[in-house]
Amino acid sequence: MGIETGQTGDFASGAGGAPLYPGIAWKPYYERNEFPWVAEVEARADAVRSELPGLRGQRAFRADRQPQGLELPYEGAWNTYNSYHSGHTFGENCRRCPETVGLLAAVPDCFPMPGIAKFSALSPDTHITAHCGFGNFKLRCHLTLTDAAGCELRVSSEVRRWENGKCLLFDDSFEHEVWNRGERTRIVLLFDFWRPDLSPGKIAILKQFFVFAFTHTHMRDGWKQSQMTMKPRRRSNAGGFDAPLSSASRRAGRAAHASRRPLVNDPT
Repeated sequence: MGIETGQTGDFASGAGGAPLYPGIAWKPYYERNEFPWVAEVEARADAVRSELPGLRGQRAFRADRQPQGLELPYEGAWNTYNSYHSGHTFGENCRRCPETVGLLAAVPDCFPMPGIAKFSALSPDTHITAHCGFGNFKLRCHLTLTDAAGCELRVSSEVRRWENGKCLLFDDSFEHEVWNRGERTRIVLLFDFWRPDLSPGKIAILKQFFVFAFTHTHMRDGWKQSQMTMKPRRRSNAGGFDAPLSSASRRAGRAAHASRRPLVNDPT
């Protein structure tokens, strides 16, 4: 089954071993006008953006961490602020951002389990290398909250750029990677949502599976344990998201970007 062709077929593993739900046609990117709720999300971007200075003052952003075995390799500084992640709710974080939590609650297809909802701050001269998300049953939305000049997202073989105040939507089960070659930190509100071509019955089955997985198995504690045991593997801005980088760090980052591999199609 070829991921690149967007064909449907039996359950299989896609790029990076991501499970692919059967009978679904898929594509790397989705357009904003395909989802009725996008207009409201974008209309509330200013309210969400207004909560960022408070988080900055509290030095609330941390170097991105993932459960053991699922770490994402990156070069540079990538800091995040989690509201929901892999079945875990960050209660104190949610209380600090009522506008953001309210927006997520207003998205009819948004789901916190097993999806992700967080602020993602990508500093200049940072590269998140190629990786695949977990499964094609969900899609991902980035609500852009800052200027993103010099930043790019590659999904499969197509590269797109963020626009401040607008959503960028894609299927993260495709191989994808991110660059910030600009001069400013790019910040987005990132959240997952059920893909629209799943029937309510299929979504109900998936919900039951993940509720069981995160409440009755070792998966429940995977994220909490990772927060206690994992150390940041890459440079962090020590809780901030726009600290200036040293000249040496900028030179090293630009050298890494200059030698990056060419764009390739996903494996079949």
